[in-house]
Amino acid sequence: DTILASIKVEYAWFRMNKKPMDVRTVIKMVCSDLSPFISSRDQTLKYTYPNLLSRTIADENWIQQVLINLIHNASKHVGENGRIIISVTENEQCVVVSVSDDGSGIINQEKPRIFSEFYQGSETEDENMEGVRLGLSIVKNVIEKHNGKVYVGSVAGLGTTLSFTLPKEGEAGCSTKF
Repeated sequence: DTILASIKVEYAWFRMNKKPMDVRTVIKMVCSDLSPFISSRDQTLKYTYPNLLSRTIADENWIQQVLINLIHNASKHVGENGRIIISVTENEQCVVVSVSDDGSGIINQEKPRIFSEFYQGSETEDENMEGVRLGLSIVKNVIEKHNGKVYVGSVAGLGTTLSFTLPKEGEAGCSTKF
């Protein structure tokens, strides 16, 4: 599925059905769907967002895929009792969704490369870590096709936060950094 998603994003037959969307609904659905997977790994997944939040214009199915990829990626890098938190904020132009973990983190030199296809960081503890290493590449491509941006913040040994922006309903894109 990941490889097919990557191919769809890269080529002309990538289709989006953008419409007004409440990102909170998508987050709740994805968290509910991934709860058994996260629990089986003895990890916790929580989310937080404001009671009032602007709607975005996005393709719900692709945003689900983005969230699944980010949560799955975080889960691979936190051990037992690891925590993954999804938080949502907004600024003048964008809704900002962040997926944070308390995992192994990323060293500074590797941050620019994590969105490259098939990239695996040098600090990966498990050489046999599952996945085809396309998830973050798909995330970046999908979000850019939504006129948003993806950001990474991390401290090696303490955890990582991957954030993405989606334009608010009525906005063309997200030109300001959050």
